[in-house]
Amino acid sequence: QYFPFFITAHLLAKPLGFEADGFSVPYQFAIHFGSLLMCFIGLWYFRKVLLHFFSESVASIILIAICLGTNYFNIGFIEGAMTHNWLFSWYSILLYYTIQFYNNPRINNAIMIGIAVGICGLTRPTDILSALIPILWGFKSFNISSVSSYIIFIRKNLIKISIAAITVICIGIIQPIYWKVVGNEWIIYSYQGQGFSWLRPHILNYFFSFSTGWLVYQPLFFLLLPATFLLIKNKPDGWLALLIFAIFNTYVVTAWDYWMYGGRAMIQSYPVLGIVLGVFIQN
Repeated sequence: QYFPFFITAHLLAKPLGFEADGFSVPYQFAIHFGSLLMCFIGLWYFRKVLLHFFSESVASIILIAICLGTNYFNIGFIEGAMTHNWLFSWYSILLYYTIQFYNNPRINNAIMIGIAVGICGLTRPTDILSALIPILWGFKSFNISSVSSYIIFIRKNLIKISIAAITVICIGIIQPIYWKVVGNEWIIYSYQGQGFSWLRPHILNYFFSFSTGWLVYQPLFFLLLPATFLLIKNKPDGWLALLIFAIFNTYVVTAWDYWMYGGRAMIQSYPVLGIVLGVFIQN
């Protein structure tokens, strides 16, 4: 994802009088510019997603709250080269094309879903969880009528859904191929000494630690509790997909042993959580 900006800097570095070493000022500027551009692309798509659910005024309140009332401000505008900024944008893109696909199941929408999920998983393997959003979006309730409608939709659009899945695989296979070529292993685990405590997630520390607690420093998200109640009560489009993704994502994030990295791992899920908050704000 950095490559278009990196190669531009690489071609311009020497003519501008800088070292073409990958680290001089043109490279730093190019990556920061690209990250800021991706930030604004993500916010643009996020707004389009919000307008599917809410009025312009409610969408504006959510955008202001997320941008100025959370750690997204730091990741989006200052430390934008980190994965979380780029993933926020890809989640926004994924949500938009998921909505489009279920309203108008065209091949181009399916391909965009595949690209978004593939890049999310390639950027951070745990974000393959993003696939839950398009998979479950059309599942509206647990009654027989809803299940039947969902199955009929899947059967009717099975070829397009298969194309989305193939797109995910084609993008995801890039990393194992790279590992095999460079390190002669299909999987190279770079987080040596770190892993997950699946049976003992660090929920209290992750949320409430004074040092880096997500809710301590992003108190806006305390509103998620009443917002979730209203989400379940009102059942907007994709409510079940949003809820199930949020639960699984929170579990994975809090299960990581190095919980002191703070709430930045939640940032890519803010487009999902923003919709949930929007239900509260609207009410």
